[in-house]
Amino acid sequence: MVGINLDLKSTWEALKSHFWRLVGTAVLVWLIVGVVAAVIFIVPIVLIAVVAFASSSGDSLWFLSFLLLIIPLGIAVTVWVSVRLYFATLIAVVEGATPPTALRRSWALTKGAFWRILGRMLLMSIIVSIVVGLLGGTISAVIMFATSVLPWAVTAFLLALVSALISGLAMPFSASYTSLMYVDERVRKENLGPVLAQAFETSRGSQA
Repeated sequence: MVGINLDLKSTWEALKSHFWRLVGTAVLVWLIVGVVAAVIFIVPIVLIAVVAFASSSGDSLWFLSFLLLIIPLGIAVTVWVSVRLYFATLIAVVEGATPPTALRRSWALTKGAFWRILGRMLLMSIIVSIVVGLLGGTISAVIMFATSVLPWAVTAFLLALVSALISGLAMPFSASYTSLMYVDERVRKENLGPVLAQAFETSRGSQA
């Protein structure tokens, strides 16, 4: 669909056939990241708490120190797995891949690109946070200023509504940015550039 502008209805029609594939992939990614986080990050914290309450001997202090060194490693591994599976849901929709295939494709596509993808993810998060914070803070301040004439329930409803709307406005930006990252990785690794150029020329010819 290169060069074609889709409205909301057309976008839903294009995504409808991939809906359950998208949901299955998202759940699978969530489960994998959750299990990794539980095994490598949460479990050491629980062990630290158990040992700390059970004993105060010198041996337990060494054990606690060892576990405290494991926690940063657990965080790093969890982030690494999250980045390697970052494109899985997008691949499930764009390529029509099954959840297992989407996971394998994402893993292969992000190979050797961890720091580049992580940096772009952080940049996107910072930009979204700043924009959402500025808009949300400004509008919330206006609403709070109006609390002198509005009932408390109305104020709470408006604040929740503004928060939901601003978050919704940020989602298209995040999705577009992620799509560009996905295309960039495919251009780098799979020589997608000529294919996109040909599709764009075909699209222009059909619209002429």
